[in-house]
Amino acid sequence: MSDESKRDHNQGEDRHARGFMSTSTSIPTFLKRLSRSVEEHDGSRVVLALDLEPRDTLVDRVCSTIDALACYICGIKINMHLLLPSSMYDIKYVNDHAHSYGLQSIADIKLNDIPSTNKVAIDSLTDSGFDAFTINPIIGLDALNDTINHAHSRGVGGMGAIALVYMSHKSAESSYGMQVKVASERASNQDPLSSTKLYRIFLEWALASDADGIVVGATRPEIIMECREIVGKQKHRITAIFSPGSGAQGGDPSIALRSGADYIIVGRSILYSNDPVKEASRLAKISSSYPPAWA
Repeated sequence: MSDESKRDHNQGEDRHARGFMSTSTSIPTFLKRLSRSVEEHDGSRVVLALDLEPRDTLVDRVCSTIDALACYICGIKINMHLLLPSSMYDIKYVNDHAHSYGLQSIADIKLNDIPSTNKVAIDSLTDSGFDAFTINPIIGLDALNDTINHAHSRGVGGMGAIALVYMSHKSAESSYGMQVKVASERASNQDPLSSTKLYRIFLEWALASDADGIVVGATRPEIIMECREIVGKQKHRITAIFSPGSGAQGGDPSIALRSGADYIIVGRSILYSNDPVKEASRLAKISSSYPPAWA
């Protein structure tokens, strides 16, 4: 077998192992837009977390950062660093600026309230130009389902919803890794409750609610692998894995991607490096060498 044939064979086996999807499987509109951005940015699967410290020139600095790094990323993620000190007009300006480069924008708000309040938040996020948002499954399956359904009905092609399954910070194990007991048909009559980890419930609910993506920290490659195996068994819909926590929090982007992550979310490692452009370029090259499992 030639080297080229071996490489194609190995890539085929790797895709199968990571849960390769057939082209007949439904791909959410947000993921289609994000995939288009990947194609337009030389295969980069880096989402830039714009976690800049608040200052008077915050919006100008954010837009300058996008100008400098747009070639090496496929999207941006905006959290409280930018949301709280900025007006909704400023946020719309930043999102429009990102869109001018073909980038997607994710509101990292970890939405966590009753459905009626969540819907108000989603409407405001849509008006502010966001393409997707993060949501915390702790609100429960019914509320999660109602909220995501509303998100998919908003904006051009629908808002994307990315559910937290396992965060990247050190103490995440104390909550997401918590052992819990839940009612189960598979449990014995003597013990009607079965034991599982909280993140597994969150994953189950995210998939049942047709979330566009899930968040699993790059600091937890074994959890990424577990989630990839489960996500890959879906027959009706694609769900992408987004992994934050590379660099500053100790995660390795190569390991996260090799474990099954589709996108890496990176902020401080790029923003506060000695050469942000060089670091963004390096991560873009790493990410482009790992095609998503569902491609």
